Amino acid sequence: MTSINELRQQLQKGKRERMKKMWGHGFFVQGPPIYVTALLIRFNSKLTPNQITTIMLFISMVGVGIMLIPGYVSKLLGLFLLYLGLILDGVDGEIARHKKLFSIKGLYIDSVYHLLIPGAMLITLATSIATETQTNMWYLCLCALAAIGWIIIKTGGQLPFHLYAKHFLGKPGVFPLPAVKVKKESTETTVVSKPHLIRRILGIRFQVRQFFIAMVLLAISLVVDVLFLMPQSYELTWWVLGIYSCFLILHTLEEVFKMTMNIEGIIANIHRSTTERWPKVQASQEAVKPSEDHTSVS
Repeated sequence: MTSINELRQQLQKGKRERMKKMWGHGFFVQGPPIYVTALLIRFNSKLTPNQITTIMLFISMVGVGIMLIPGYVSKLLGLFLLYLGLILDGVDGEIARHKKLFSIKGLYIDSVYHLLIPGAMLITLATSIATETQTNMWYLCLCALAAIGWIIIKTGGQLPFHLYAKHFLGKPGVFPLPAVKVKKESTETTVVSKPHLIRRILGIRFQVRQFFIAMVLLAISLVVDVLFLMPQSYELTWWVLGIYSCFLILHTLEEVFKMTMNIEGIIANIHRSTTERWPKVQASQEAVKPSEDHTSVS
């Protein structure tokens, strides 16, 4: 029987290294899924990666909806279901790598989850708190703008590929791109210096915008409200949600400005990478010949 550590090496190797840089993800987000994956493998579960992704989306939507019910219990339960959704977000990819079942449909459902759920959590929680505390409409509008901003941030990394595929490939002569500087490989040993203190401080904003960190902050504030502050006042949670919304709006403006300044260079790099890799992709596709034993993944 394959051990947990062996499964981590097989199914989480690349992703786990990236997640180590993100607060809490190594232990709380990437840790639990491997145990669920191990159980599914051990009992030879027939669940496909796409089915797990669909369950993940459904549980998360239920969690968002439960937050509309008045009271602290419903909101904490909603956050717990959202956390389960995060765990399943790791399980579907691990099962896909284990069974070697990959599909564009699964990627689409996963993208819907990442675009929809974080913003939906913000606006639903804000609506519930605003209703229960009779908060002014400006508070709800602020959180709604933050929810939209979260969607913009999430789509920011995908938009260059969308623009490249939809517009540039259709009319490559119409859209001029800047020249791409190709870095020359050097045999000299490069000394990696630690980031400057100011850069590390500014880098905190990328950690704070994580969906997991937002859930942790809101869960802590709800618990503090229940244990130490006036019941049904949501005093701390009201402030945490409002400040977090302001942060997301400012961060969205920053991301849009940076993307506007760099979008042509990004697409130029995508074009260079695509043209370099396309012959290899084409050759690998031609090498795969259909056979009776080949099973297509839906």
